Amino acid sequence: MSSYRPLNSEEMKMTSVLKAVACLMIPATTCLFLFVVPAAAQEQVVNLVQNPSFEDPEPILDDKFWRGWTAWGEDAGLDGAVAYVTSECIDGVRSLRVDPEGVANKDFIVEYYTIPQKIGTKYTVSFWAKAQAPRPLCVQMKAADDSVTSCDTDLQITTDWAEYRFTAAAPSAKAKLWFLCAGSETPLWLDFVNVYEGEYVSGIKPSKTASPASVEQSNGGDKAVPESLWPTRRLSGRVTTVAFSPDGHTVASGSVDNSIQLWRVYNAFLVQKLMQGPWVWIMSVAFSPDGTTLASGSEDKTVCVWRVSDGCHLRKLHGHTGAVATVGFSPDGAMLASGSFDESIKLWRVSDGTLLRTLTGHTDFVNSVAFSGDGKILASGSDDRTIGSDGGWRVRGQPPFKAIYPLNY
Repeated sequence: MSSYRPLNSEEMKMTSVLKAVACLMIPATTCLFLFVVPAAAQEQVVNLVQNPSFEDPEPILDDKFWRGWTAWGEDAGLDGAVAYVTSECIDGVRSLRVDPEGVANKDFIVEYYTIPQKIGTKYTVSFWAKAQAPRPLCVQMKAADDSVTSCDTDLQITTDWAEYRFTAAAPSAKAKLWFLCAGSETPLWLDFVNVYEGEYVSGIKPSKTASPASVEQSNGGDKAVPESLWPTRRLSGRVTTVAFSPDGHTVASGSVDNSIQLWRVYNAFLVQKLMQGPWVWIMSVAFSPDGTTLASGSEDKTVCVWRVSDGCHLRKLHGHTGAVATVGFSPDGAMLASGSFDESIKLWRVSDGTLLRTLTGHTDFVNSVAFSGDGKILASGSDDRTIGSDGGWRVRGQPPFKAIYPLNY
């Protein structure tokens, strides 16, 4: 009897994941790709807004690319402002405070751009808000090109957190959401903004958002997010190294054009571009465990330490006599290890760049370093076909490994 049976829905989703993983194996030396792994289809809605709770502090007033959240003023509203705050929120850890200026509601606008929609289909907008004092707020869904407004809703915002919502049919394939905040200069807070297909659903939770690519291709059936290709960015040089920030919101990429670029994951927005020097090959990047610091190793034999929040170059570490192929932070973030083509590994104190130790024993390029979870042991990989070195590396006085491990190939 044949054991063949059709794949069930969960198995088909797993097959899609494996296909995405296989795609990652294909060499792509000049492009940076990211794949989104499907989530289980148990959510009530697919939110078309990325960063709906403002947990990712993306640029808003100074967003030059007008992607995602943006705020802008005109005429009397030019001095309006927005800020992330942790003192007020309905979910997560922060909300967006809006301090508008202007006599007309359009003088200061908080906008989300863009939202893929299906023409004629109903979509619900829901969000949570509160104000310093009771005040009006106009909210609009508009075509991305301003050709038509699908809904213009005047709301009264109270001093307590409350959910506000409306439902309207989409007149265009791409829309934007406007909060016209001026007219009243009373500050207000926004949080947990949702735009989803269909009538209002109560009690939805901030547990899932959909990528724009997957929503535009959706046939309205299964609400799970299929694997989808992150918008491809072709850089000016080969991409040689990538690393995720600990919170998964940012990807750092290094290339042969001497630049390190920090990308926002959900919309491929270029957050920072860090320039190390004239045409230096960036060979390795690594985030500190708290995500505040980035280290890079490069062909110019140096290690650089950067502050992630503003891209500030904190220090350059000198000491290697060959290209630095790998860098890695200790679990507590206090120590940085670097491996080099000079066959050595160096341990640095992150706070001031002091060289703590130089580990020797490899007889060829050191290509990789990694700390153990407790930070007491360091492993290294080398072109000499060994892991570790003579007895392994001792970190902070711990006993060494008993042997070296040749790779037989």
